[in-house]
Amino acid sequence: MKNRISPVAAVNLALYMAGTDEYQVIKDSLPAFGVDGTLSEATTPGNPGYAQIFAKTGTTVTGDMSGRAFLNARGLLGYMTTAGGNNLTFVIYVTDVPGAADIQDLQGVADDVNRIAVAMYQYF
Repeated sequence: MKNRISPVAAVNLALYMAGTDEYQVIKDSLPAFGVDGTLSEATTPGNPGYAQIFAKTGTTVTGDMSGRAFLNARGLLGYMTTAGGNNLTFVIYVTDVPGAADIQDLQGVADDVNRIAVAMYQYF
């Protein structure tokens, strides 16, 4: 893959943008957890993190020689104000997961990433 960005570089870019006059526009354009885009089914109203985590997802999948999916990367980058009131800029990456049999296996990785974001929301 030639389009990888390190977690440090990604969060530094997000931190930089959070310090600009455009921050609110950027944050407002991101999908809200449980509400918009591919995050719309991440949780439901009343659950921790619902509409409190604003992030962009990203997924890169290729095939292996046996016809199974190879998850090159699943990422979540964004902002949240945690349940404890802390402003948090974050990135979560999962990379190089071989052998997914079907889309449900890939969805399991996305669900795990979402659970990590919720844990960050609850405990930071």
